[in-house]
Amino acid sequence: MKKAFWAGPDSALFGRVVLACNPRRGLESYCKLQVRVKTAACGEEKPYVNVKFLADPWMNIDYGVLPVYIDFDLSTAKKLRDDLKQSMDAAEAWERRCGNWSGSR
Repeated sequence: MKKAFWAGPDSALFGRVVLACNPRRGLESYCKLQVRVKTAACGEEKPYVNVKFLADPWMNIDYGVLPVYIDFDLSTAKKLRDDLKQSMDAAEAWERRCGNWSGSR
């Protein structure tokens, strides 16, 4: 019999949450993102950066409001941090050039 689901021993899927930042609301009130730090399921103290989010409504039509989780090792999380910083810098430059468009929805 095949196992329907298996997470490896170094998986953060069933690991322990050791830090949970405040959830952040997206442009729509039902969209939320939370960054957390988890350890591996096997009890090893290797940290993972975990992102938990509730997606836009098109994701929720068939399944209801289900959170989605993505785990990143520390080196990938650092690259994501750099990507986020680069994106924020570009958005700030655009805002300076085009005027403040925040909250225009």
